[in-house]
Amino acid sequence: MKKLFSTILVLGLILVGNAYAKIDKSYVNQIYDGCISDSKQNNDYNSDSKKFCKCYANEFNKKFDNAGLMEFMNKSGKFKALLIQKEIAPPCYPLTKKNKSKQTNNNKTNISCINSKDGSSKQVVINHQSKIIYLDDQEISDEEYYGYSVEDWNDKKIYVKYTLKMVDGWKANHHLTIDRISGVMMIEILYSDGDYQKEVYNCKSSEAAKF
Repeated sequence: MKKLFSTILVLGLILVGNAYAKIDKSYVNQIYDGCISDSKQNNDYNSDSKKFCKCYANEFNKKFDNAGLMEFMNKSGKFKALLIQKEIAPPCYPLTKKNKSKQTNNNKTNISCINSKDGSSKQVVINHQSKIIYLDDQEISDEEYYGYSVEDWNDKKIYVKYTLKMVDGWKANHHLTIDRISGVMMIEILYSDGDYQKEVYNCKSSEAAKF
């Protein structure tokens, strides 16, 4: 199921018209149909894949309006693959035992982070006992990633490193730093082809002034 989106980067969408609050229903249907087609080609067509595809299409509808979807479609394949793997697909995966334990663990802090450049958001959970970070309910030390290491974890700063296994053979090395005093989270991404990307977020917690 986790590899379903490897070939459904909605490249076949015919994007016309003006921007709306959400993407047109026809686009949502195309994304869903493409996902279903991909699952059938992978011999993975069942009730779980149908649920995944419905959620997958809805995540595009929640994240983009028509103009945003057009801009997304003009990005590189690497950018689209990374965004899908990090932000679109994870909410659609079945809840794992790890994530269930994360939800019931009281030794954690929930923070909301806003990208300082484009206004996009991330929900972050900091598990202080296990020293694990969750981004949008995705544990960054689970099977989707490797090389997770805690470089620094104290009352002022959290710094972890991990590598994302991308669907088209790329590797994306991540350096995630959270300044626990200022609330700034920075994610630096170095791709295997040498490209570099930096994301800066301003974070707040409703539970504590410092996290």
